Amino acid sequence: RAQVRVAAFASAAAGLLPSATRELRGRRPDAELTLQVLDEEPALDALQAGRVDVATIVQSPLAPSTPRDGVEYIPISDDEMRIAVAADHPLATKTSVTLEELCDEPWLIAETTGTCADSNVVYNAFRDAGYQPNVRFQSDDYQALQGMAASGIGVAMIPTMALVSSRSDVVVLPVRGAAPARRVLAAVRSGEENPLVDHMVESLRAASRTLAGRPALSVVA
Repeated sequence: RAQVRVAAFASAAAGLLPSATRELRGRRPDAELTLQVLDEEPALDALQAGRVDVATIVQSPLAPSTPRDGVEYIPISDDEMRIAVAADHPLATKTSVTLEELCDEPWLIAETTGTCADSNVVYNAFRDAGYQPNVRFQSDDYQALQGMAASGIGVAMIPTMALVSSRSDVVVLPVRGAAPARRVLAAVRSGEENPLVDHMVESLRAASRTLAGRPALSVVA
């Protein structure tokens, strides 16, 4: 069978690849997809070594990583950040919020010392909103951030892609106006002529569009 090998960062593997796999099967029923969960640098190493055919990576447009020789970077989506609050939080009845409205809230955000670009996006958003956040908890585990938000100790800023598996005791709110977003790219080898790689990239794009169209306000079981 035709095979395409994909490396994806954790929230893409959980939130994007299931829909992308369905899209790929619709385009190429003969295709077989294999997936590895890898952060950016190991994923690009595997791509350059020929161990995978597509690597999904996340970057901050404010601090893009250095391009690698022989690698082509294809935009997939701008994955918007959303706000997760406990179901009994006073904000839970709103349809959207601005970051300025949340200046007095304790925050739960991505780990600033980690390898993920998300914290760069988050702190730039606070800077644009005109304040330094009161950070109560940091983690690159978005399920952990949701759990802490559900406990009521703070509000969490989480990418849409990481909210596919939302908790029943959390309400997800969009950021009103220009929402902060991380950039999701597909990396492939330059000059790649495998049509299945092209189908995979288009499937990732289609899945991203579907994901972006999820309801803005939800209490998801």
